[in-house]
Amino acid sequence: MPATDTDPSGHLASALAAYLRAIEATVSAAVALAPRPAPPTCAAPLSRTLIVEDSDRPPLLVSVREGARMLNVSPNTLLNWSAPRGPIPFVKIGARRCYAVTDLEAAIARLRVPPKSHSAE
Repeated sequence: MPATDTDPSGHLASALAAYLRAIEATVSAAVALAPRPAPPTCAAPLSRTLIVEDSDRPPLLVSVREGARMLNVSPNTLLNWSAPRGPIPFVKIGARRCYAVTDLEAAIARLRVPPKSHSAE
C-alpha cells in the first residue's frame, strides 16, 4: 500500500495487516481446538435393535413404552410395578430399562383372575 499524507511511513497499513494476521491465526487455532461432534449413534429404540432377523420370532426385550402397551397400562404404572417395588423384573442396559417379553407374559399370568365357577345345584 502506498503511504498517505496522514500516514507517511505506512505504519497504519502494516499495523492493520499484522492485526488481520493475528485474527486469522486466532480463528484457525479456535477451529482446531473446537470439540468435534460426537459420531452418530443408533437412534432406533432398543427393542427395534434387538429384533432377530427371523421375523417369526418376537423381540427378546421391549422398552418401557412397549411393555406398558402390552399390559394396557401407562408407562408410569409399569415403572411402579417394576422391581424392586413391584413383581416385574427388568433388564438395565446402560441407562435404559427394558423388559423381557417372557417376564411380561409371566406377570400377565400372575395377575390373571380366574373366572368364578358356577356349580350346578
